Amino acid sequence: MNRQIKFRGLRTDGEGWLYGDLSHVNEQVLISPKWEYPNQWDNVDMNVIPETVGQFTGLTDKNGTEIYEGDIISGDDYPFIDEGKQNYVGVVEWIFAGFQYVLKCVNPEKRGISDGVNDIIEDSGWMEVIGNIHEV
Repeated sequence: MNRQIKFRGLRTDGEGWLYGDLSHVNEQVLISPKWEYPNQWDNVDMNVIPETVGQFTGLTDKNGTEIYEGDIISGDDYPFIDEGKQNYVGVVEWIFAGFQYVLKCVNPEKRGISDGVNDIIEDSGWMEVIGNIHEV
C-alpha cells in the first residue's frame, strides 16, 4: 500500500496545527508546505515551530478524519464502550514497524487490566478520532 507521507505539528504560538513536509533548519524541526526552493526557509517565522510532530498514518476514521500519531480514537464496541460507558480509548503510536493503537482505561469503575494492550491498525472504518494527546 502506498500512503501519502505528511506530518502535522502543534504550533508554539498557540495558533493551531501546521500540516505538510518535515524539515530541519538550524537544529529545529519545521513543517512546511512543499516549497520549490530551499532558500525560502530564510523567511520562516521561528515562533511557529511545532511543539510536537506526528506522522499521518495514511488512514481516515469512519467520518473521513485523517488519523495521525498521537490521535485518541474510540469505537462503538467493547473494549471501548461497555454497558453504555466509555471504557477505553486508543492512542495511535508507531510501534515496531507499523501504526498501532494502545488501549488506555478511562473508566474509573474498571480495573484497567488491558491498559497498554496494543493492536495493529489495519481497518480504520470502525474507529473515530475523538482528540489527541497534545490537546487533552
